[in-house]
Amino acid sequence: MGGRRVERLVDVIPVVLSVAVGALTVGRGLSGQQLTIVPLGAWVGLLAFFVVSLALVTIWVEHLDERAAHGVFVGSWLSGMALVLTAPSAGWMATIVIYTALVSGYLLSTGWSIAVIALNTAAIAGGVALNAATFPRDLWISVVSASIYVLLQVSAVMFVWLYQRQIELRTSLEVANISLHATRELLAASTRSGERTRIARDLHDVLGHQLTALALELEVAAHTADPGTAQHIKRALRTAKSMLTEVRATVGALRDRGESVQEALLCITNGVTAPQIDLTVDASSIRSPEVRTAVVLGVQEIVTNAIRHAQARTLRVDVRTESGSMIVIDASDDGIARDPILAGNGLTGMRERFESLGGSVHFSVAGGFRITAMVPA
Repeated sequence: MGGRRVERLVDVIPVVLSVAVGALTVGRGLSGQQLTIVPLGAWVGLLAFFVVSLALVTIWVEHLDERAAHGVFVGSWLSGMALVLTAPSAGWMATIVIYTALVSGYLLSTGWSIAVIALNTAAIAGGVALNAATFPRDLWISVVSASIYVLLQVSAVMFVWLYQRQIELRTSLEVANISLHATRELLAASTRSGERTRIARDLHDVLGHQLTALALELEVAAHTADPGTAQHIKRALRTAKSMLTEVRATVGALRDRGESVQEALLCITNGVTAPQIDLTVDASSIRSPEVRTAVVLGVQEIVTNAIRHAQARTLRVDVRTESGSMIVIDASDDGIARDPILAGNGLTGMRERFESLGGSVHFSVAGGFRITAMVPA
């Protein structure tokens, strides 16, 4: 089971358990037990509101902006405390405050999470007091139960903090690895390009000049030699000129040869565990080192953005050549995308790099985040 599917399952658990403990209370109320201090119908309505709002801030939280998520959480939290206070004889209902404490660890700062735990504890204490007024002999049992629920809330929030820290460290490590792979590939390409340039220069300056001098000497000798010898000299002259042509062609090929981006892009994407990346490269070798660097660093930024910000499950990256002279990067994911788009430093740097080379970068929201970048090859 993929990591994202596991997270979805974990999101569902608090909602399911809340429904279960609520159903237990309703069932006993229908059987004649007086567990609530308000009419059972009103309490059921409050339970329904709590379950829906809890589901919104767990299962569907990705579809809410920050302000809406906080507002829905406050509704869930207040209704949860109200459920505990209005069903003082249903001690098991205190379990729902553990879920609101858990969610607060995801949505709120440390200080606000502590405040949520404190007020939840006050609600549990209020329920204990109300229950003690009806059943004085159960006071100590209620106090012990309330203490356990406090510890469970603290444990839940600490679990969330540790889990989030683990995700941050894993994300930072994965992003650092991507950057390392990209840098290594660019350095290797620069080294290969420099070596080809050196070989081309040596061929031109040494072998090319020597062959040119040899051809001149043979041409002079052909004019001064006797007819029998001149025939052999002319044949040698043709061979020397042919070799000189081959050397010049080789020098030109070495200087004009570009670097394929496919190997570099595969090194960037192969080590990524999440999101799942579908990479397609249909682009010829890129002659310009600056353009190749822009393409490699552009894909690096796209993958980094999907990991760090979009929380995507899948990422599709298509690198292709259009019209024979334009390199196009078309990437899209199924993660979180806010409209309007606020480009961070990484995406802004990518746009500036492409524009400096005569290209362009466009961002859009279409079922996720999409980037289309173009640069002359």
